[in-house]
Amino acid sequence: KKALSVYDTTDDTVLGKEGLPRVLSIVASCYHQADSAVTAEGLFQSAIDRNSLAGANSTLTLLQIREAYLEYAKLCSQWEKREGDAKKLTEEANAINESLPPNWQGKSGLYGSLWFWTPGEML
Repeated sequence: KKALSVYDTTDDTVLGKEGLPRVLSIVASCYHQADSAVTAEGLFQSAIDRNSLAGANSTLTLLQIREAYLEYAKLCSQWEKREGDAKKLTEEANAINESLPPNWQGKSGLYGSLWFWTPGEML
């Protein structure tokens, strides 16, 4: 909660909020692996909602949001009666992928710049 509050209260120009979908998706994936699907789902939804496509103005952000959709789809595909949700999420990820510049389509969200700071330094 404390780390997210930094993103909520900090001016966009300071952090850029570029990494939020990635951070939330990684934490959600950990919960998914620990069989805590409900918590993972909430984190994936936050990764997608907090950085809506309307506000995504960089390739890196779009890659991160696409990855969040794909990981969320994996979670849903393992849940009973959630296959339809998984399909919709995969379609959303594919639509984002098609909106990326041609050289970035199909690339991993890991293809980006290095961070020379850690979130802990910001607290």
